Amino acid sequence: MPAYRVDDTTIDVANPEEQTRLTDLHARGQRLQCTCVTPPLEMYLAKTTAGVIPKRMPGTGPLHAPTCDSYEPPLAMSGLAPLMGTAILEDPITGVTQLRLAFSMSRQPGAQPPPPSPGEPADTIKGPRTKLTMRGLLHYLWEQAQLTHWQPRWDGKRSWGAVRTQLLDAAGGKTAASGPLSARLYIPEPFRSEQKAEIALRRSKRFAELGPKYANSRDAMMILIGELKNITTSLSGFQLWIRHAPDFPFALSSDLKKKLDKRFGHEFDMRDQNPNRHLIVAATFSVNDGDYAHIDEITIMVVSSNWLPIEAASDEALIASLTDAKRTFYRVLRYALPQATPIPTAIATDTQPAPVGLYIIPARADDAYFDALDDLTRQTTYPAWFWQPHLDPVITLPAPRGYTSMPVPRPPAAERNA
Repeated sequence: MPAYRVDDTTIDVANPEEQTRLTDLHARGQRLQCTCVTPPLEMYLAKTTAGVIPKRMPGTGPLHAPTCDSYEPPLAMSGLAPLMGTAILEDPITGVTQLRLAFSMSRQPGAQPPPPSPGEPADTIKGPRTKLTMRGLLHYLWEQAQLTHWQPRWDGKRSWGAVRTQLLDAAGGKTAASGPLSARLYIPEPFRSEQKAEIALRRSKRFAELGPKYANSRDAMMILIGELKNITTSLSGFQLWIRHAPDFPFALSSDLKKKLDKRFGHEFDMRDQNPNRHLIVAATFSVNDGDYAHIDEITIMVVSSNWLPIEAASDEALIASLTDAKRTFYRVLRYALPQATPIPTAIATDTQPAPVGLYIIPARADDAYFDALDDLTRQTTYPAWFWQPHLDPVITLPAPRGYTSMPVPRPPAAERNA
C-alpha cells in the first residue's frame, strides 16, 4: 500500500478510522499526494462501495513507481492506447470518466433518421468513432480494478468476493450515455446457501431500481459480470448459469448460443483443459416482470486460478512461471487489438533499474509483426525480453537486477520465406 500525504501529514487510507477524514476531504474536493515517487503525484478521492478511496489522476499511471498500486504501463505497450480520448474520456478536473459503449443499454426503440433518397448524397460525413465493445469494457474494468497487478503476497488469497469488491470500486466515477455505470452493473455477491433468501431479495431489489426510470422496466438493460458455471438446455432455448447465482438462470436464445459456441469455442476448450481456470462472462441483460433475465449481448474471458486474464496456454505458462518465482508483475491486456499487433504479455515490475516488457512471439509471426515489434521496443524505454515457446519451451525469466535488453529475435530470411 503506497503512502499518501495531505496538508503535509501522512494519511493511512487502509485504516477504517480515517474514513471520516477522507469523506470530509472528498466533500471539500481535496487531493492527496502519492509519495511512491519524488516529487509526489496528485491523487483524487472517489466514493466507492468500500468508502472513499484515492484514485490516480488521468494519464499518470506510468509516472507512478512500478511497485505502486496506481502504476499503469505506458499506453504504447497496451491495447488501451486506441481507446483513450475516444471511447474513454477522462476529466482531469473531476476525475469522472465518460465511456462510449459500442453496445446498447436499452431495448427502447429510438427514432432513426430517414435514409437519404436514392442518388442523393448525405449532407454530412463523419469519421469512425471508436467505442468500447463488451470485451473492451470487461478489460477496462479488470485493469481499473487492479486485477492485472500481481504481487507474491496475493498468491491463493484472491477470492470472488475480493474480485467483486475491486470491480465495483473500479466502476465508481465511470459514466455512460445511460448514466452512472455502477447503477447498471450486476456482479453477484459470493453465494452462501444459508443466506439464499436474503441474497435473492437483494438481487430483486437491485433489478427493481431500474423500473421507475423507464416506462417499461423490460426495456432497461444491465451489465452482468460473473463466473460462468455451465449452460443447459431449456424449453425455449438455453439457460446460462453463473457460479455465484446458482438459483438465477439467464435465458440464452438458440441463435445466441450458436454464435457463442462458434466465437468462444477456444475459451471453452481452455476451461475444459484446466478446471482451475475461470470463465468470466460480461453480458447485457433485461429482466421481465417475472424476474426472468434474458441475455442480449455477451463476451467471455478466460482467467487463471489467480484471476489473471489469459488468451493462450503460453500466456498461462509465463504467468505461472512468474508467480512460482514469486515475481511482481503487471498483466497487459489486448482490448480490441488484433493478434497480429505485438504487445507485451506482461511487464516485470520488480526489475531494476526499470520494468521489463515480457513478449511472447507467436509461431506464425511474419515480417510485418517483427517490424511492428521493432518499432514498439524502440518507442518504449523499457528493456525487452522475448520468449518463443514454439522453439524453446524453457522459460528463463529476466533477472531482477542488471538485466540487459534482448534484441528482437528475427528469424533468418530463408526461414521466413519457407
